[in-house]
Amino acid sequence: MDDDSNRLIATLLEESDRGLILAGVAFLDDALSEMLATRFRGDLSKRDKGSLFTHFGPLSSMSSRSLVAYALELIDEQMRGSLDEVRKIRNQFAHFAGITTLPKKEIENLLSMGEPSLKLGVIAFGDSADPKFSDERVKVTLCIVSLWAKIRHKTAELKK
Repeated sequence: MDDDSNRLIATLLEESDRGLILAGVAFLDDALSEMLATRFRGDLSKRDKGSLFTHFGPLSSMSSRSLVAYALELIDEQMRGSLDEVRKIRNQFAHFAGITTLPKKEIENLLSMGEPSLKLGVIAFGDSADPKFSDERVKVTLCIVSLWAKIRHKTAELKK
């Protein structure tokens, strides 16, 4: 694994449930930004590039980034749905102070959108007494890591 992969996994394992979602989606959001930037014209200034992604820029939100990535055929419909689902889970944590545990129903929805390998990965991990490896944490971590790896892989292909 490379340094970015190690950083992602270490961050997700060390965080609270809320931190797992918030940090995981931040990693996904950054990966989407990087992938989209590979499709920009080569002579685009750093300032113009930055203004696309910041504040009120057209690509300032994760939903707009995933929509544009889908429109450019950089991601498929399944990935777009998974990104939207994980974004909804993030919004629950980010906008409601009372939520402190991972929402089982929404994580099951997210998992059902993923590939069979995610379900097999969850089965392989099994249950653990350590709360860092609870069923919901394993599921959402596998989903985030899988989506992130796919985006990074596509980005590497686009850079070639």
